[in-house]
Amino acid sequence: MILVSILLAFGIDAWWDATQDRGEERQALMALAADFGSAAQAADEYGLVMDSIAEAANIILGWTGPVAHGDYADSLALLTPAIARVPDFQPPMGTLQALLGSGDLSLIRSDSLRAALASFPSQVARIKTTESYGAELLFGEIYPYLNRSIPLRNFARGGDGGTRFDSDVEGLLRSLEFENLVQ
Repeated sequence: MILVSILLAFGIDAWWDATQDRGEERQALMALAADFGSAAQAADEYGLVMDSIAEAANIILGWTGPVAHGDYADSLALLTPAIARVPDFQPPMGTLQALLGSGDLSLIRSDSLRAALASFPSQVARIKTTESYGAELLFGEIYPYLNRSIPLRNFARGGDGGTRFDSDVEGLLRSLEFENLVQ
């Protein structure tokens, strides 16, 4: 009778622990779903920005070449700021970081989901590395080149076009260096 009572107590205790773990897992999954829903929206917005940068660059590349002409000055003034951006992907990761930091990721029963969640921070890190490269290219090469080549007052966001310096758009579009930087 005592043995049966002890085994029953262990069984009830294990059932209770499992029930609590499942409740914690459910709460974690709900919080992760909310975070990843927001991350998906951020990724969609990020993708739209990246697509608009690529589209503007492709249009500009269509104008470059050894026989380019300056007929695109106004359009280039509008598209230059579109390529001179570095988008910033910041997915909400609070729940995931808390689960990883506390070791509670083990509450998630699905091996494949646990593996995907554990790898997500490294995937975001790769995106951040690409963003960092883009920022270095923009601020280290593209802006310095544009500063030497054209009056940014005519080309930058919010530029008033009030400069007295000439804009050699034709020279810019005929520049192999400019084409390579846009590429």
